[in-house]
Amino acid sequence: MRQSDCMDTMTHFGTVQLPPRSWRQWLAEGARIAGRDVMHLIGIVETWSQRVRERRALMDLDDRMMRDIGISRADVFLEGSKPFWRE
Repeated sequence: MRQSDCMDTMTHFGTVQLPPRSWRQWLAEGARIAGRDVMHLIGIVETWSQRVRERRALMDLDDRMMRDIGISRADVFLEGSKPFWRE
């Protein structure tokens, strides 16, 4: 297969050849993607941390408080014993 055949096929299907990117463009794109991923990871860790705090607070409720909100000690135990990564 000749290179001209490949180019004809690419042109036929509407594939556009982009000019080569500079190293600065590649670096900027990589930094943007890495920043997005880091922010996503921070959000996950914050969610996990909040779950731990809420479950600990739930486990500290006394029987009167649990009756007030309509849950039992068993409900508290089930929720409080979940790992932090599980909803």
